[in-house]
Amino acid sequence: MSALIENVPTGVCQVCGEEYFKAEIVKEMERLVHSMEKPKKIVEVPLREMAVA
Repeated sequence: MSALIENVPTGVCQVCGEEYFKAEIVKEMERLVHSMEKPKKIVEVPLREMAVA
């Protein structure tokens, strides 16, 4: 199952500048993806399939 989640806060590494998610944020994102709550909105996303040679 997948979902788009907006406005997710990230941390930023002070050494390399890479963005990361704190554990509690990841847990909340997982809860939202598996939730039966009505989504805020539905979006249409184009799907392309890669041909495997």
